[in-house]
Amino acid sequence: MMIFLEVAIGALGLSLLAVPVVMALADRRKMSRPE
Repeated sequence: MMIFLEVAIGALGLSLLAVPVVMALADRRKMSRPE
């Protein structure tokens, strides 16, 4: 049970860390290709 809890918390942390990275990549893509 404890292992499952750690995995769930780790996945949640990774997803929260991935959000700003994806947003930064999207912004960079917009800046490199202005309309």
